Amino acid sequence: VLTITPHVRVDAFELTDDNRDLAWQLGRSLWSRRAESGSGTFELPQLPPGEFGVQVVAVTPAGRPRPLAPWRRTFALTGSNGFVEHVQLEPACALQLDLVEPNGDAFDPAVHGNVTVTLNGVAERGIQRRWTAAAADGKGQVTELDRVPGRSPIWLAAPTDPGNYLLEVFVNGDPRVSQQLTLRPEAQTERVTVY
Repeated sequence: VLTITPHVRVDAFELTDDNRDLAWQLGRSLWSRRAESGSGTFELPQLPPGEFGVQVVAVTPAGRPRPLAPWRRTFALTGSNGFVEHVQLEPACALQLDLVEPNGDAFDPAVHGNVTVTLNGVAERGIQRRWTAAAADGKGQVTELDRVPGRSPIWLAAPTDPGNYLLEVFVNGDPRVSQQLTLRPEAQTERVTVY
């Protein structure tokens, strides 16, 4: 049972020897559920015995992340135990990127090939992030790890800590954008021209 905001997305991940000590929330989830509750109390579907990671992201009614840091925990389930968690989410940056062509049109990776995007703290390197875009058919969303998943705009699948970051965009391995961003604890949109 989780007690949090009225709208959330909950993802469950199976922990294995390969991902137990790594960023398990970047892998493929066993399931993902969007839920709403006026009371802010949620009961998750039953999971079989094993070790699992659970991530909770506060979302808008339309499913976009709200500016609150995700909550993550791991659990060992035996089949006869359960957990009750009180979840408190802290302010974070829900970042959206409006990627545009030099002429101002929305940037579409389908036109350009392999388009990757990184967002690292100023002293960091190699931080992986999941980015989301609306599905091409207009039904649902598409999420990719370190890739532009679809036509702009794109947004972080899970908000990140406020602070100073370096945003980089590569098209077919060639650097096209390298710019500093200061992220604030709010919903923040940045317009970025991809040359």
